[in-house]
Amino acid sequence: MIKLSGFGYEKEMPIADILQETWKRKDFIQGEMVEIFENAFARYVHAEHCVAVSSCTSALQMSLLALGIGEGDEVITTPYTWVSSAECIKQVGATPIFADINDDDMCINVKEIKNKTTSNTKAIIAVDLFGNVSDIDSIKSLGIPVIEDAAQSTGALYKGMVVGGIADITCHSFYPTKNLSCWGDAGAVTTNNLSIAKCIKEIRNHGQSKKFEVQQVGWNARMDTIHAEVLYKKLVHLDKWNAKRKQIAQWYNDEFSDYLQVPYPNQHSYHVYHQYVIRSPRMLAIKDYLIKNGIQARTYCPTPLHLTLPYKQKGKFLNTENASATGVAIPVHQWLSEKDIDYVINTVNDII
Repeated sequence: MIKLSGFGYEKEMPIADILQETWKRKDFIQGEMVEIFENAFARYVHAEHCVAVSSCTSALQMSLLALGIGEGDEVITTPYTWVSSAECIKQVGATPIFADINDDDMCINVKEIKNKTTSNTKAIIAVDLFGNVSDIDSIKSLGIPVIEDAAQSTGALYKGMVVGGIADITCHSFYPTKNLSCWGDAGAVTTNNLSIAKCIKEIRNHGQSKKFEVQQVGWNARMDTIHAEVLYKKLVHLDKWNAKRKQIAQWYNDEFSDYLQVPYPNQHSYHVYHQYVIRSPRMLAIKDYLIKNGIQARTYCPTPLHLTLPYKQKGKFLNTENASATGVAIPVHQWLSEKDIDYVINTVNDII
């Protein structure tokens, strides 16, 4: 089976050394490598501060808390996303308000955000989908705090700048399938705001400013040291790996663009292709045929959030519903061989 993600194929990871180094130090949670990674990642994304946390979901939740968002507040996001982007809003007691996506890049539509904004709107969570970057400057121009959900866009560029220091707060995922991944759940918050970074550092560690000095109600949302060790060693390879994804995506574009809707790279964005999603009314037939022939394929958000029980919401979300009904992801990771890529191309051509 040709896998959808490259996790487990890593060829440049000194696994035994990582395990041994972490075991020697015995600092398994929030150890010294966590701060080393935080500093390296902050430099990479050109942000003043990086706070390593247990997942992107916890990063989103703590970001909302750091902005003081809670009961009675509204936060605008997209219904075409992984549930965390809305779940975090509910978890802090606020109300998620959905805005439809663009048909081309499938990121949140700025005009729709404007239409949904009220006096209760306290933040916008803009989701960078599949490796494409939302139009952050246009969203920031609305004058509402912007949290960029960059779970799928680590290493992407927006107007030549690395994602992570552009929005008011950016949340990152290092889940095993992501472009920069570790060996379990982990995430990070990057920001140029010192007070936000300080608040999130306290929340992630039981509300403590330092040992036994509790300043606020907090969580256990710290990063395990072994994940920081893995991420630090992988970070130096990220640009090379993303370039390979982009090269594979271009080969796919050359083959498929005449008869399928292929990913649309924004002019303001350097797309890093966390997923390569082709769109067709025959989406289910394509997916089933690929799986039958040994190629992992997956639909994304087959039921958009505004149609799910906990997040049901009235309104027109035509682009979201069309994307949900037509999109299927095919393998695009950096460990694919030319033989793998040719087989994927030929198999897609067979079913089309």
